[in-house]
Amino acid sequence: MIIFDLDGTLLDVWERYFFVFNSWWKIENLDLETFKTLKRRFEQDSMIVNLFRNVSEQEYESYREYKREKLEDPSVLELDRDIVDWSLLDRLKEKYIILTLRRNHKALLEDLKKRNESIVDNVVALKPNGDLLIKYNWVKNNVPSDEEITVVGDSETDLLIGKQKQVHVFLVKTGLRDPDMLIKKFSEQLFGKVFIVNSVNDFLYLYLQNPY
Repeated sequence: MIIFDLDGTLLDVWERYFFVFNSWWKIENLDLETFKTLKRRFEQDSMIVNLFRNVSEQEYESYREYKREKLEDPSVLELDRDIVDWSLLDRLKEKYIILTLRRNHKALLEDLKKRNESIVDNVVALKPNGDLLIKYNWVKNNVPSDEEITVVGDSETDLLIGKQKQVHVFLVKTGLRDPDMLIKKFSEQLFGKVFIVNSVNDFLYLYLQNPY
């Protein structure tokens, strides 16, 4: 089985995250490329904001509530761009799922239908709960323990599925996290093999030529 992440892996979400961030903070002279650099360096948005201004706990909590609501607004989801070549995904003969973290399942499915309606039945959407092991636990509880699994993703939640021995993880460079920093941070918790690829399309080209 292949498990694909969605945000940052199949979809380029940088414009959406930048829009939500700076529509609230309105930091002058902060452009998308600078935001990318800072976001990959700092895990929390508060650390980015504090580089530019002092922020009270109350104000930051208000931002977090705004972000939770705005980030999955259907009009804002339109900022996402396809990374994946859907025709490559259609060529996969092996079973695959798209395992993602989303609060607004209706908006998610409506957005994906516009992109590639054929994938909708392969989507599993989990509600974020702050647990980095949320995807690991889902896989542990829903996939047979002897099944070989390949994970393609960009974040901690994807990488930590690799706590299981039968898992190979491919981290892409297109997401919100720095793959090298993730591996360094969590290496002691991993049992499966971890690889870094430029994008999901690079993985698909490789896999379609040499399935294992």
